[in-house]
Amino acid sequence: NFPDIKVGVMVETPAAVQIIKDLCEEGIDFISFGTNDLTQYLLAVDRGNEKVQHLYDEMHKAVLYQLAYVIRVCKRYDVETSICGQAGSKKEMAKFLVENGINSISVNADVAKDIAEYVKEVEDGLVRGTDKEPRQYEVNKKDKVERGDENKMDESQNEYYKENKEKIDGDIEAIEEEKKEFLENEGQEKDASSDEKIDSTEGEIPEDVTKEELQEDQHRPISEEDKKDSQNYIEEMKDEEENKSGLSDEQLKKDIEAIEEEKKEYEEDTKGDKKLDIY
Repeated sequence: NFPDIKVGVMVETPAAVQIIKDLCEEGIDFISFGTNDLTQYLLAVDRGNEKVQHLYDEMHKAVLYQLAYVIRVCKRYDVETSICGQAGSKKEMAKFLVENGINSISVNADVAKDIAEYVKEVEDGLVRGTDKEPRQYEVNKKDKVERGDENKMDESQNEYYKENKEKIDGDIEAIEEEKKEFLENEGQEKDASSDEKIDSTEGEIPEDVTKEELQEDQHRPISEEDKKDSQNYIEEMKDEEENKSGLSDEQLKKDIEAIEEEKKEYEEDTKGDKKLDIY
């Protein structure tokens, strides 16, 4: 009972090729081609006999057909395939086996590097131009350097914020409080100035108006023209007061924008934006 041991068979005779389906159904984990013997028995050529050695050929069509057939059947049963012997050390054999989907190839040590590089080249050629080809995203050296600098900058920003979190939060609160006080003071001064100016004009009487004329005016109905003149006069007084005090709506808006800009620049300069994640 060996649950962790893989069990397989050598395929080095024509008989093994013919019953490969039955072997797979027995539950084997892998097969390994013995190409030296398989070629000899399949072609009926004694590779040790000098008289017929020239007929011995692992790349013979009959041999290749048997190899492809066994690999194809094993794939249906999820059985791994490999090869041992001299044939795997030849580039043309390696190319044929890779194209047919073999799982591994054994080679002679002296050509291992060359065959490995050649197999990689063949595999790349099989997927090139297909959906299996890895997507290529080229990044030039300048972009790499800039991204590296950005990563370093982010790390330094996090470190700075961790070390100075209490001070930065306090400064931001102070800026918010200053903005709030500014808005309140500006609004109060503007309202007080406007009310004072309007009230001061209510009791004024022109010097050239007599008492009789004043009494007549009190009983005279107010015309639309008088209302318009009065309104224009009040607006002029407001504008004059705003110009003197520098508290116009436009100026107030600019002051608020200046405070907002100051707050934004401060947060950027301290590199301690509230959005940073602290762990």
